[in-house]
Amino acid sequence: AIQVEDVIDVTGAGDAFVSTTLYAWLNREDIPTAIQTGMINASNTIRSKDTVRTELSRNNLTNEMEEFIK
Repeated sequence: AIQVEDVIDVTGAGDAFVSTTLYAWLNREDIPTAIQTGMINASNTIRSKDTVRTELSRNNLTNEMEEFIK
Protein backbone atom coordinates (compact mmCIF):
# COMPACT_ATOMS: atom_id res chain seq x y z
CA ALA A 1 0.00 0.00 0.00
CA ILE A 2 1.01 3.59 -0.51
CA GLN A 3 0.65 5.87 2.50
CA VAL A 4 -1.25 9.06 1.60
CA GLU A 5 -1.56 11.79 4.20
CA ASP A 6 -2.98 14.67 2.21
CA VAL A 7 -6.25 13.15 0.95
CA ILE A 8 -8.52 15.67 -0.78
CA ASP A 9 -11.22 13.51 -2.39
CA VAL A 10 -11.44 9.74 -2.80
CA THR A 11 -13.92 9.92 -5.68
CA GLY A 12 -12.47 8.09 -8.67
CA ALA A 13 -9.69 6.27 -6.80
CA GLY A 14 -11.05 2.80 -7.60
CA ASP A 15 -11.57 3.67 -11.24
CA ALA A 16 -8.06 5.14 -11.36
CA PHE A 17 -6.60 1.98 -9.85
CA VAL A 18 -8.44 -0.47 -12.13
CA SER A 19 -8.01 1.47 -15.37
CA THR A 20 -4.30 2.08 -14.84
CA THR A 21 -3.65 -1.50 -13.74
CA LEU A 22 -5.34 -2.78 -16.90
CA TYR A 23 -3.52 -0.20 -19.02
CA ALA A 24 -0.15 -1.34 -17.66
CA TRP A 25 -1.00 -5.04 -18.04
CA LEU A 26 -2.22 -4.55 -21.61
CA ASN A 27 1.10 -2.80 -22.31
CA ARG A 28 2.89 -6.00 -21.25
CA GLU A 29 3.88 -5.05 -17.70
CA ASP A 30 3.96 -7.98 -15.29
CA ILE A 31 1.12 -8.22 -12.77
CA PRO A 32 3.03 -6.79 -9.75
CA THR A 33 4.19 -3.80 -11.81
CA ALA A 34 0.72 -3.27 -13.24
CA ILE A 35 -0.79 -3.28 -9.75
CA GLN A 36 1.90 -0.90 -8.51
CA THR A 37 1.12 1.44 -11.40
CA GLY A 38 -2.56 1.35 -10.45
CA MET A 39 -1.75 2.12 -6.81
CA ILE A 40 0.40 5.08 -7.79
CA ASN A 41 -2.33 6.55 -9.98
CA ALA A 42 -5.01 5.96 -7.32
CA SER A 43 -2.85 7.56 -4.61
CA ASN A 44 -2.31 10.62 -6.78
CA THR A 45 -6.01 10.75 -7.69
CA ILE A 46 -7.05 11.08 -4.03
CA ARG A 47 -4.66 14.01 -3.70
CA SER A 48 -6.56 15.84 -6.45
CA LYS A 49 -9.81 17.78 -6.30
CA ASP A 50 -10.71 16.29 -9.69
CA THR A 51 -12.20 12.82 -10.17
CA VAL A 52 -9.77 12.32 -13.06
CA ARG A 53 -6.66 14.32 -12.29
CA THR A 54 -5.92 16.83 -15.01
CA GLU A 55 -2.16 16.18 -15.06
CA LEU A 56 -2.58 12.47 -15.84
CA SER A 57 -0.65 11.48 -18.95
CA ARG A 58 1.49 8.59 -20.09
CA ASN A 59 4.65 10.63 -19.49
CA ASN A 60 3.60 11.72 -16.00
CA LEU A 61 2.65 8.17 -15.06
CA THR A 62 6.02 6.89 -16.27
CA ASN A 63 7.81 9.59 -14.24
CA GLU A 64 5.72 8.77 -11.15
CA MET A 65 6.65 5.09 -11.49
CA GLU A 66 10.32 5.97 -11.75
CA GLU A 67 10.07 8.17 -8.64
CA PHE A 68 8.30 5.42 -6.72
CA ILE A 69 10.98 2.87 -7.56
CA LYS A 70 13.81 5.10 -6.26
